Amino acid sequence: IYFNKDIYVGWVPNGDLLEIIASSPTTGNNFYSISNSGVRPNLVRETHNCLRCHGGSFTRDIPAPFVRSVFPDFEGQPIFKAGTAVVDQTTPFADRRGGWFVTGSEFSHRGNRIFEETERGADGGSAFDISRIRADGYLFEGSDSVALMILEHQSELHRLIAHLSLQTRTALYSQKKFDELLGRTDPISDSTRRQIKSVADKLLKYMFFSEEASVPTVDLAKSPYAQYFDGNGPRDTEGRSLYDLRMDGRMFQYPFSYMVYSDAFQNLPPEAMDYIRRELPLILGSGNNLEGFDHLSSADKLAIQQILRDTTDLL
Repeated sequence: IYFNKDIYVGWVPNGDLLEIIASSPTTGNNFYSISNSGVRPNLVRETHNCLRCHGGSFTRDIPAPFVRSVFPDFEGQPIFKAGTAVVDQTTPFADRRGGWFVTGSEFSHRGNRIFEETERGADGGSAFDISRIRADGYLFEGSDSVALMILEHQSELHRLIAHLSLQTRTALYSQKKFDELLGRTDPISDSTRRQIKSVADKLLKYMFFSEEASVPTVDLAKSPYAQYFDGNGPRDTEGRSLYDLRMDGRMFQYPFSYMVYSDAFQNLPPEAMDYIRRELPLILGSGNNLEGFDHLSSADKLAIQQILRDTTDLL
């Protein structure tokens, strides 16, 4: 999987298919495949094939990427009776990465393990010899634990952004139809505001890393992805960035998501952005200690305020 803050590309070496997820300002996320089996590459907009997984229970019916942790058997097939977990930044690390090839991590997870089916699900698993993984055809010879953490964070955030976009557009459309029937002229109804608020509050808590799982210490100097990512975004007048990694207790030095710069977030409907702009000063107020944001220190709030003022138009 290769990704940035807007696009995900999945590819199997020697395969003839690329699978792509791209954020969309209107539909949340769009799905494509590129086949190279014919005379020329063929780009296809996917619907049912992708949405069977990426638009069902795993994503709570919102078209979106997601990361899953499974119990793979020796043939690489998930042992479904053992259960699966959709992973985001709140998932304990011991439950992450089942079925994934992982290098560069020094903490416990389910990755690099093969399991056997039991009456109740799966056994404790046995370590897979990762030296058997062939690096031929890949752009990089290993995996990267930091890259996986970033992927786990932003895949769920893309779902929440898509949910807010779709919820806002649906609420506004419903209001328009009722306004036409009832002859109302209110710019935005209380019902529409409540529907926007219900999803926007969840988005904001996630962007501020509410209930983030405790992040084990990672030596960033040993992570090629960290060297690329760390501090790779816009900086405030004091040189601070939402891209600055910490990876010790929490993922980032300043706990507000860099995804604020993504196309998906920047293209949220104006009504949703208006709500976010009203809420941010309340969350970041020095004397406020709102539920879900009480993990933010005064220093965190001040730093985030300055970064957002210098690099966005949100404050």
